[in-house]
Amino acid sequence: MPTEGGLGQHRRTGYAGHSDGVALAGRSRAPARAHPLSPPPLPWEVTGPPYGLTAQDFQIAARVVVAGIPEGNVRPLHGAWGAYFYCYGTQYPHNAARLDELAQVPPLIRDGAGRAIHPAILVPDPSAGEGSAPLGVSIVCGYIGSVYCEPGERLRGTVDRGMRRRLLLATRAAIVRVGEGEWEVEVWLPVEAEWPTTRSVT
Repeated sequence: MPTEGGLGQHRRTGYAGHSDGVALAGRSRAPARAHPLSPPPLPWEVTGPPYGLTAQDFQIAARVVVAGIPEGNVRPLHGAWGAYFYCYGTQYPHNAARLDELAQVPPLIRDGAGRAIHPAILVPDPSAGEGSAPLGVSIVCGYIGSVYCEPGERLRGTVDRGMRRRLLLATRAAIVRVGEGEWEVEVWLPVEAEWPTTRSVT
C-alpha cells in the first residue's frame, strides 16, 4: 500500500553531519568528465556517481530526504503518498559491487523490515526505447539500476531536464542483502493515493 512521504520523524545515523561515511565511498573519485563534443558516458560504465555527481551532492541529498525541503541544487520528491518500486539491474557485477561498497556507509535509518535506507539521486537512463522508459538510480557509490514503472515514466522528463540544469531530485532507496553479492533495492516515488502495489510491473 502507498506510504506517506517524509523521514523527518526518524533518527539519522549517517551522511548528514557525518561526512566520513560518504567520503569513504567517494574517496579519490573525481567526477567523470567527457570531451565537450562527445556524448556523456553511460551511467553504468562510470566509476563512481554518473553525470558528475559528487559525494557532497549525496550529503545534501541525505539532508533533503530527511527534512523534505530543498537545499542548494537538490530537491526532494514531493507527494502526499508514495510507494517503493523495484530497482532492476542490481544483479550486474558492477552494480552489485557498488552496493557492496555502500554497505560500509551508515544508512539514514533501518526500517521495520531491517532494510537500510540510503539517499538516492534519480538520473537519466539513456537505454529507453519503444515501450521502455526506465529511470536511473544512483547512490553515493554510483549507478545501481533503474526502475520501470508508470510513476517513474512521469518523472523522466523532469529528471532529464533537471540534470542538464544541475537541478537534482533526491529520494530514498531501501536496500537489503539477499545473498552473497546479491541485493534487493526499492526506490520511493510519489504515487496517487489509490496506487495498488509497492512494486512496479514490467
